[in-house]
Amino acid sequence: MQVASDGFDAFVAGMRRVANLDGLLVTMPHKIRMAELVDELHPSAGAIGAVNIVRNAQGRWTGAMFDGWGCVLGMRWEGHDPRGQRVFLIGAGGAGLRAAIEAREHGMRTAVLRVLTRPGHRAGAALAGPVRFDVGPGTIELGDWESAGLTGYSGGVRYRRRLDLPEAPALATLDLGKVRGTAEVTVNGHRIGVRICAPYTFDVGTALRPGANEIEVLVYGTLAPYLDDVSPTHFVFPGQRASGLFGPVLLRSPS
Repeated sequence: MQVASDGFDAFVAGMRRVANLDGLLVTMPHKIRMAELVDELHPSAGAIGAVNIVRNAQGRWTGAMFDGWGCVLGMRWEGHDPRGQRVFLIGAGGAGLRAAIEAREHGMRTAVLRVLTRPGHRAGAALAGPVRFDVGPGTIELGDWESAGLTGYSGGVRYRRRLDLPEAPALATLDLGKVRGTAEVTVNGHRIGVRICAPYTFDVGTALRPGANEIEVLVYGTLAPYLDDVSPTHFVFPGQRASGLFGPVLLRSPS
C-alpha cells in the first residue's frame, strides 16, 4: 500500500484500530517516522532510530529493523564469509546504518558514508556524481584490490618493503610474479624500470647495497573497474576488473 508522507500519521492511527492486524512492513520514506510512532523499539531499531517491521502484540507495537540481518544473510547465501572482510558501505538512511552495525558485529571492517538527503532526492538521485576518496599509508596484502575494499578503483597503489642484506649481490632480479596493470620499480631511490606486461622482472643488482634497502613497487590498474561501475559497459570482459600485485614476489640471485 502506497502512502504519502503527509498522510502517514493518519494511516498509522487507522491501522491501530484494526483488531486482527499482526504487524506491518514499512519501507522508504517512512522508516524513520515509523520509529517515532511505535510503542517500543527493538535493539535493532533503537540504535539507528528507524523501523521497517512492526509487530502488534495485544495492541502494543514494537518496531524492529532487519535490513542489516538481510545484508549479512545475503552475503552468506551467495557464498561469501563476511568475517574479517573489508566493506565500503554507502547508505542513505536507516537501512545503511543498520547494515553497517550488523557488518561490524559480524567481524567486518567498514567504512561508512551516510547520506542525509533532501526531499525528493533518494536512491540514484541521492548523489550528484561518483564517490571519490583519498587513500593514505596502510597495509595491503598481495592480491586483487577489490578484496582489500578498493572496489571500482582504477588508480595506483604503492607497495613498499624494507630488505636487510648482509652484503650486496653482484646480480639480482626482482620477479613480481602476476601483476594486473603497469608496474614501476624503485630501489633505494633509483628508478629501475617500468613493465606493462609479463614477465614483470627487473634487474636490481646494481641498486642493492649491504644493510637496509628500500624497495618500492608502484602498480597502476586499468580503467576497467571504474568504467564497469559507473557505466556499466559491455566492453569490460570477465577478469578485466582484477587489478593489483598478485605475486609471488621473489628476489633471485645466483648462488
